Amino acid sequence: MIESAAHLIATSGPWSEQERWEENYGISPSTVAAEIAALICASDLALAKGAQEASQFWAQTADHWSLTSGDNVEAWTFTTSGMWGNGKYYLRLDGASRFSPFEPDYLARWDPNDTKKIALANASGIYLEKEIIDGGFLELVRYGVRSATNEFILDSLSELDEKIKVTTPLGPAWYRYLYDGYGEEGRGRLWTLLTAERAQYELALLLKRKANPKVISSTLDQYIRTLEAFANEGLLFPEQVWDQGPMIGEGTGSATPLLWTHAEYIKLLRSKADQSPFDLIPIVYSRYKDY
Repeated sequence: MIESAAHLIATSGPWSEQERWEENYGISPSTVAAEIAALICASDLALAKGAQEASQFWAQTADHWSLTSGDNVEAWTFTTSGMWGNGKYYLRLDGASRFSPFEPDYLARWDPNDTKKIALANASGIYLEKEIIDGGFLELVRYGVRSATNEFILDSLSELDEKIKVTTPLGPAWYRYLYDGYGEEGRGRLWTLLTAERAQYELALLLKRKANPKVISSTLDQYIRTLEAFANEGLLFPEQVWDQGPMIGEGTGSATPLLWTHAEYIKLLRSKADQSPFDLIPIVYSRYKDY
């Protein structure tokens, strides 16, 4: 099973038919993060089974996608001519130019600095690919493919927070991506799980900077309290909370409970107890911790 999955990733990736929100095909930092991490894990398992050729192929493929200057995840998805901030940040997706979900451009070139457009799902409109920001690039840190202090990661945070972060009275929350149309009244609202994901990144950053354990716990407690405040009277997390108005921070009519958020909440509690990001894969981190 592992061999079949790793072979599919290595021969079909880094392009994928869907990204993490299951809405667009192309190449996204979050998907590439999962692909690289999977190939390194598969390589390690293959080596333990004596399959040296497969192990080498998968590891080399992962290293290529991660480290080859001019032909890696940053070359494919990090723009230097963006619309926001200093123009330097990871895109949600590249190589996804299309005007119908039934007419994908499978020959699209991956160039995060071009002026190709993307048709967003949920009738959200058509925009330049380099307009659309999301927090998917933080998956690179969560799995260990990039350091929390990586220059590309740090460069992207200011634009991310400027465009899709809302500081509610309960604490910080984020939209899925800019111009999202999946939510109440035809527009995206704030997703509770993204607060937990950001907390995992902040933990990785504090650890990298060798912060005091008390500072780490205090920081995580702020995110934990925010998440708990998003829950309803039955202690269930909604998929989305309102981003404005008198009910800001309260659950919308979205899926409740969203088990994804409950899982992220539990992982965050475990991460605080361990003083280590739950999703960090040691073998991946040890290989790319200096990048």
